[in-house]
Amino acid sequence: MEDLRDFREKYRPKTLDEVWGNEHIKIIWNGYRKKGFFPHSIILSSNFGLGKTTLARIFAKDIIECEGELSQCIEYMEFNSPECDYATINKMLGKFRGFSCSVLMPRVLFFDEAHRMPDKAQDGFLKPIEDINFLTFIFATSDLNRIDGGLLSRSDKYFLKPPPNDVLISKLSRISELERIKIEKNVFEFLIERSNFCPRDCLGNLEILSNYEGVIDLQIAKEFLTQ
Repeated sequence: MEDLRDFREKYRPKTLDEVWGNEHIKIIWNGYRKKGFFPHSIILSSNFGLGKTTLARIFAKDIIECEGELSQCIEYMEFNSPECDYATINKMLGKFRGFSCSVLMPRVLFFDEAHRMPDKAQDGFLKPIEDINFLTFIFATSDLNRIDGGLLSRSDKYFLKPPPNDVLISKLSRISELERIKIEKNVFEFLIERSNFCPRDCLGNLEILSNYEGVIDLQIAKEFLTQ
Protein backbone atom coordinates (compact mmCIF):
# COMPACT_ATOMS: atom_id res chain seq x y z
CA MET A 1 0.00 0.00 0.00
CA GLU A 2 1.30 3.45 -0.92
CA ASP A 3 2.45 5.58 2.01
CA LEU A 4 0.43 8.81 1.73
CA ARG A 5 1.86 10.58 4.77
CA ASP A 6 3.52 13.93 4.16
CA PHE A 7 7.32 13.97 3.98
CA ARG A 8 7.70 15.49 7.46
CA GLU A 9 6.02 12.48 9.04
CA LYS A 10 7.05 9.84 6.53
CA TYR A 11 10.75 10.58 7.00
CA ARG A 12 10.71 11.40 10.71
CA PRO A 13 13.63 9.46 12.27
CA LYS A 14 12.51 6.42 14.25
CA THR A 15 15.87 5.46 15.76
CA LEU A 16 18.80 7.37 17.20
CA ASP A 17 20.98 6.41 14.22
CA GLU A 18 18.45 7.99 11.84
CA VAL A 19 18.51 11.38 13.61
CA TRP A 20 19.88 14.17 11.41
CA GLY A 21 23.15 15.38 12.93
CA ASN A 22 23.40 16.18 16.67
CA GLU A 23 26.16 13.63 17.20
CA HIS A 24 26.90 15.07 20.66
CA ILE A 25 23.45 14.01 21.87
CA LYS A 26 23.80 10.55 20.34
CA ILE A 27 27.07 10.05 22.24
CA ILE A 28 25.47 11.08 25.54
CA TRP A 29 22.42 8.87 25.06
CA ASN A 30 24.43 5.85 23.94
CA GLY A 31 26.43 6.27 27.14
CA TYR A 32 23.23 5.95 29.17
CA ARG A 33 22.23 2.90 27.13
CA LYS A 34 25.50 1.17 27.99
CA LYS A 35 25.10 1.99 31.69
CA GLY A 36 21.56 0.63 31.66
CA PHE A 37 19.88 3.58 33.35
CA PHE A 38 18.48 6.94 32.25
CA PRO A 39 17.97 10.39 33.80
CA HIS A 40 14.63 11.10 35.49
CA SER A 41 14.21 14.51 33.86
CA ILE A 42 15.35 15.73 30.44
CA ILE A 43 14.99 19.12 28.77
CA LEU A 44 15.35 19.28 24.98
CA SER A 45 16.03 22.81 23.80
CA SER A 46 16.27 24.21 20.26
CA ASN A 47 14.64 26.41 17.68
CA PHE A 48 11.56 25.06 15.92
CA GLY A 49 11.79 22.03 13.65
CA LEU A 50 15.12 20.57 14.76
CA GLY A 51 13.74 17.32 16.17
CA LYS A 52 12.86 17.77 19.85
CA THR A 53 9.67 15.70 19.66
CA THR A 54 11.41 13.08 17.54
CA LEU A 55 14.21 12.70 20.08
CA ALA A 56 11.75 12.61 22.98
CA ARG A 57 9.94 9.67 21.40
CA ILE A 58 13.18 7.83 20.64
CA PHE A 59 14.34 8.33 24.23
CA ALA A 60 10.98 7.14 25.53
CA LYS A 61 11.13 3.91 23.53
CA ASP A 62 14.52 3.15 25.08
CA ILE A 63 13.39 3.94 28.62
CA ILE A 64 10.20 1.86 28.58
CA GLU A 65 11.68 -0.75 26.22
CA CYS A 66 8.87 -0.32 23.70
CA GLU A 67 9.42 -2.48 20.61
CA GLY A 68 6.20 -1.56 18.80
CA GLU A 69 4.39 1.70 18.11
CA LEU A 70 4.87 4.17 20.94
CA SER A 71 1.25 5.29 20.64
CA GLN A 72 0.19 1.79 21.71
CA CYS A 73 2.33 1.79 24.88
CA ILE A 74 0.39 2.74 28.02
CA GLU A 75 3.70 3.58 29.72
CA TYR A 76 4.09 6.67 27.52
CA MET A 77 2.00 9.84 27.55
CA GLU A 78 2.28 13.15 25.65
CA PHE A 79 0.90 16.44 26.93
CA ASN A 80 0.29 19.86 25.42
CA SER A 81 1.94 22.09 28.02
CA PRO A 82 -0.32 25.18 27.68
CA GLU A 83 -3.21 22.99 28.86
CA CYS A 84 -1.35 21.86 32.01
CA ASP A 85 -2.02 24.04 35.04
CA TYR A 86 -0.82 23.28 38.57
CA ALA A 87 -4.03 21.49 39.59
CA THR A 88 -3.89 19.22 36.54
CA ILE A 89 -0.23 18.33 37.14
CA ASN A 90 -0.73 17.75 40.87
CA LYS A 91 -3.77 15.52 40.31
CA MET A 92 -2.05 13.46 37.62
CA LEU A 93 1.18 12.94 39.56
CA GLY A 94 -0.75 12.21 42.73
CA LYS A 95 -1.82 8.90 41.17
CA PHE A 96 1.81 7.75 41.15
CA ARG A 97 2.85 8.82 44.64
CA GLY A 98 3.46 5.96 47.05
CA PHE A 99 4.45 3.48 44.35
CA SER A 100 7.99 2.37 43.52
CA CYS A 101 9.77 0.96 40.47
CA SER A 102 9.43 -2.52 42.00
CA VAL A 103 5.64 -2.19 41.66
CA LEU A 104 5.18 -0.23 38.42
CA MET A 105 7.04 -0.40 35.11
CA PRO A 106 9.02 2.70 34.03
CA ARG A 107 6.85 5.41 32.52
CA VAL A 108 7.65 8.47 30.42
CA LEU A 109 5.67 11.71 30.43
CA PHE A 110 6.48 14.11 27.58
CA PHE A 111 5.53 17.79 27.74
CA ASP A 112 5.88 19.71 24.48
CA GLU A 113 6.17 23.51 24.41
CA ALA A 114 7.10 23.38 28.11
CA HIS A 115 7.90 27.12 28.23
CA ARG A 116 4.20 27.81 27.68
CA MET A 117 3.30 26.03 30.91
CA PRO A 118 2.38 28.39 33.79
CA ASP A 119 5.24 28.95 36.27
CA LYS A 120 3.32 27.42 39.17
CA ALA A 121 2.63 24.31 37.08
CA GLN A 122 6.37 23.91 36.50
CA ASP A 123 6.88 24.00 40.27
CA GLY A 124 4.65 20.94 40.50
CA PHE A 125 7.37 18.75 38.96
CA LEU A 126 10.18 19.53 41.40
CA LYS A 127 9.39 16.99 44.14
CA PRO A 128 8.10 14.23 41.81
CA ILE A 129 11.35 14.32 39.81
CA GLU A 130 13.23 13.53 43.00
CA ASP A 131 10.72 11.19 44.66
CA ILE A 132 8.96 9.10 41.97
CA ASN A 133 11.79 6.93 40.71
CA PHE A 134 9.92 5.05 37.95
CA LEU A 135 8.83 8.23 36.13
CA THR A 136 10.92 10.02 33.52
CA PHE A 137 9.89 13.53 32.53
CA ILE A 138 10.88 14.91 29.13
CA PHE A 139 10.31 18.59 28.39
CA ALA A 140 10.73 20.23 24.97
CA THR A 141 11.18 23.98 24.67
CA SER A 142 12.20 26.65 22.19
CA ASP A 143 12.60 29.23 24.99
CA LEU A 144 14.83 27.97 27.80
CA ASN A 145 14.63 31.33 29.61
CA ARG A 146 11.00 30.61 30.50
CA ILE A 147 11.77 27.30 32.21
CA ASP A 148 11.76 27.29 36.02
CA GLY A 149 15.25 27.42 37.56
CA GLY A 150 14.49 24.51 39.89
CA LEU A 151 13.38 22.40 36.94
CA LEU A 152 16.53 23.32 35.01
CA SER A 153 18.80 22.29 37.88
CA ARG A 154 17.08 18.90 38.23
CA SER A 155 17.25 18.00 34.53
CA ASP A 156 19.70 16.85 31.90
CA LYS A 157 19.73 19.58 29.26
CA TYR A 158 20.35 18.73 25.59
CA PHE A 159 20.75 21.50 23.04
CA LEU A 160 19.81 20.48 19.50
CA LYS A 161 21.68 22.15 16.65
CA PRO A 162 20.94 22.42 12.91
CA PRO A 163 22.55 19.49 11.08
CA PRO A 164 25.70 20.21 9.04
CA ASN A 165 25.19 21.05 5.38
CA ASP A 166 26.61 17.74 4.15
CA VAL A 167 24.19 15.79 6.36
CA LEU A 168 21.21 17.76 5.05
CA ILE A 169 22.28 17.30 1.42
CA SER A 170 22.84 13.57 1.94
CA LYS A 171 19.43 13.07 3.56
CA LEU A 172 17.55 15.15 0.96
CA SER A 173 19.36 13.44 -1.90
CA ARG A 174 18.43 10.01 -0.57
CA ILE A 175 14.78 10.98 -0.07
CA SER A 176 14.67 12.41 -3.60
CA GLU A 177 15.86 9.05 -4.92
CA LEU A 178 13.25 7.16 -2.90
CA GLU A 179 10.48 9.50 -4.09
CA ARG A 180 11.80 9.52 -7.68
CA ILE A 181 12.13 13.29 -7.67
CA LYS A 182 14.21 14.57 -10.57
CA ILE A 183 16.24 17.36 -9.03
CA GLU A 184 19.58 18.94 -9.88
CA LYS A 185 22.17 18.74 -7.09
CA ASN A 186 22.75 22.50 -6.88
CA VAL A 187 19.10 22.93 -5.86
CA PHE A 188 19.74 21.33 -2.47
CA GLU A 189 21.95 24.21 -1.30
CA PHE A 190 19.23 26.72 -2.18
CA LEU A 191 16.50 24.59 -0.58
CA ILE A 192 18.49 24.27 2.65
CA GLU A 193 19.10 28.03 2.86
CA ARG A 194 15.43 28.75 2.18
CA SER A 195 14.60 26.35 5.02
CA ASN A 196 17.02 28.04 7.45
CA PHE A 197 18.86 24.71 7.86
CA CYS A 198 15.77 23.29 9.58
CA PRO A 199 15.16 19.58 8.76
CA ARG A 200 11.38 19.86 9.10
CA ASP A 201 11.22 22.82 6.73
CA CYS A 202 13.64 21.11 4.33
CA LEU A 203 11.26 18.17 4.07
CA GLY A 204 8.27 20.46 3.59
CA ASN A 205 9.98 22.42 0.83
CA LEU A 206 11.20 19.26 -0.89
CA GLU A 207 7.63 17.99 -0.94
CA ILE A 208 6.47 21.24 -2.55
CA LEU A 209 9.09 20.83 -5.28
CA SER A 210 8.12 17.17 -5.78
CA ASN A 211 4.86 18.32 -7.40
CA TYR A 212 6.79 19.57 -10.44
CA GLU A 213 6.70 16.87 -13.13
CA GLY A 214 9.94 17.72 -14.92
CA VAL A 215 13.53 18.10 -13.82
CA ILE A 216 13.77 20.62 -10.97
CA ASP A 217 16.54 23.13 -11.61
CA LEU A 218 17.50 26.22 -9.63
CA GLN A 219 15.15 28.48 -11.57
CA ILE A 220 12.15 26.23 -10.90
CA ALA A 221 13.10 25.95 -7.21
CA LYS A 222 13.26 29.73 -6.87
CA GLU A 223 9.86 30.13 -8.53
CA PHE A 224 8.29 27.57 -6.19
CA LEU A 225 9.97 28.61 -2.93
CA THR A 226 10.53 32.37 -3.20
CA GLN A 227 7.84 34.80 -2.14
